[in-house]
Amino acid sequence: MTTFDEIMGELRLPRLTARVYTRGDLLAEITRLANAYEATRSTSYSDDELGAANSPAAAERDRIFDRLEELNAELEASVVEFEFQALGAIEYRMLQEAHKPRPSDVEAGVDFNIDTFPSALVSACSFDPVMTVDQVDQLFASIHDGEFKKLWSTAIAVNVAEVTAPKFVRRSALEVLGATSSSSVGDTESHGASFSDG
Repeated sequence: MTTFDEIMGELRLPRLTARVYTRGDLLAEITRLANAYEATRSTSYSDDELGAANSPAAAERDRIFDRLEELNAELEASVVEFEFQALGAIEYRMLQEAHKPRPSDVEAGVDFNIDTFPSALVSACSFDPVMTVDQVDQLFASIHDGEFKKLWSTAIAVNVAEVTAPKFVRRSALEVLGATSSSSVGDTESHGASFSDG
């Protein structure tokens, strides 16, 4: 029989990682070149022109492709990973309580103070790097809304999403047990997020 102390000794809070691009300025050039590359595939160039190794069309296409690869490598190198660890259930509720919604928040359909809770939660959950609320505010002021949403949604998810095994793990386990039909796999799958204890 499992004891309460044994259960407590095994508990690990979930962690999730958000990948944020710090070189968003590269996106405009990447988009421009991607469109230019697609234009080289249009009917303005014949297959013979594009197929000829030394043709101007082929050289231009290769130049654009090489530059796109360089920019994509720069963009990928700019990624910073932010790891978040869930708060205990009581701590999470206390943090919510400390950032109660104002009437304007309730009218907007949210149950927290939209101006203070996101920074407070991201700070409280920050694991690597650890960030103060002031540092989170500085970060939020410097990134665009899409990257903000990555951080905010990850901090929410790590606290409220159901912890389940990844689908491929569940599928493998079912296959070992002989339940190989797709309907059997589907019946056991949950809609919760998957987590790593790190």
